[in-house]
Amino acid sequence: MSYATGAGMFSMDSVPVIICKLAGIVCGCLAIYKLYVSNPGNQKPMITYILSGAGFLLVFLSIFGISVVDYLGLLALIAALILSGSGLEISWKSTSVTWSYIIMLAIILYLYTFIEDTVLAQTVGLAGPILLLVGLGMLKSAVNDAAGISGIGKLKIAAILAICGIALGWIPAIGWIFALILNIVAFIFGLLGYSSFKSADSIGQTGKEGAGNLFISMIIMLAVVVIDIIPFVGGTLAALGAIAAIFFSYMGWKKIVSGLENPAPAAEPLKEV
Repeated sequence: MSYATGAGMFSMDSVPVIICKLAGIVCGCLAIYKLYVSNPGNQKPMITYILSGAGFLLVFLSIFGISVVDYLGLLALIAALILSGSGLEISWKSTSVTWSYIIMLAIILYLYTFIEDTVLAQTVGLAGPILLLVGLGMLKSAVNDAAGISGIGKLKIAAILAICGIALGWIPAIGWIFALILNIVAFIFGLLGYSSFKSADSIGQTGKEGAGNLFISMIIMLAVVVIDIIPFVGGTLAALGAIAAIFFSYMGWKKIVSGLENPAPAAEPLKEV
């Protein structure tokens, strides 16, 4: 979410958008290649590859100013992701793991609003904290130790503040001020939430490492919302920072998913000598 007005399609403000989309296309194509080579007999339905190709093509076309097609592409890619199943080492059997993936997507959708400042991006981005709020509720049964429950509570507050920030940001003239304040408070709660996750035994050691990545992403986003108010160059610098935050968020939730899928074995009781 930029607090200043942007320029044309290929202005400085559009550079981070193009970088983000191209990076997403490259990483996505590598994932599809991994899926293909892991199934030498081509056991996956052809529709998976068709949807993936269509999705990447639509996202690529959106670079040239057709803003609505990137979200159509996103829908196609989500469908392909679900169909890909275990080929990408994704398990949909566990509710907590499934919702962890949804939370990852939700956070990326929200953080993307700090890269592309359009009405469509803000509207779709609103789904991010809403999905985050629902997903955290579903995750509570798996992340059920004291530190984990505390972290989820703080992240829920952050999600509610983010929803309010996007909504109030639509108010003409002064809305950006409310959005700025709410975003700062939201990221502070996110920082506190992930700090609690760093002590949550229920997500395992790998998950705790992921919480460290997420903690870094919140520090970056706190800097982003402040930098964003700098005239002329603030929006571009903030968008580049948001790309870095998306990377750390992706790595963090990926590790939490791994921690939930492969929980650390319970410690054996000490034997008396």
